[in-house]
Amino acid sequence: MPKTTTIELSEPLITHGGAFRSITFREPTAAEYWRIGEIRRYGNASGVIYAVENEGAVKSYIEACLVEPKDPLVLNQIKSLKDGMKIKEAISDFFMSAELGNISTTSSDSSSSAPISA
Repeated sequence: MPKTTTIELSEPLITHGGAFRSITFREPTAAEYWRIGEIRRYGNASGVIYAVENEGAVKSYIEACLVEPKDPLVLNQIKSLKDGMKIKEAISDFFMSAELGNISTTSSDSSSSAPISA
């Protein structure tokens, strides 16, 4: 079952299905990741690597990963900058969690999968 996160909104969203005081997002799937791509782009200036947010990808993940309410068009009702920032942070947290999981898995896998010489 995919991980989800719920964000409490400062103002409810009004839909045909009723009012929503919170919205829920699920973790992106691998297929979505392959189709949409990274939420950050990396650059190099004078040997310094820096990250720049890929706004288009973040927006695509917000729409693709919305669980409740189901219609991404209701997100246009959100007026609070604070709520908008919490939504972007929730998507970013899914990626951070996956990246951290890959780091810990890689370091433990590399030591346990090395061949043993006799």
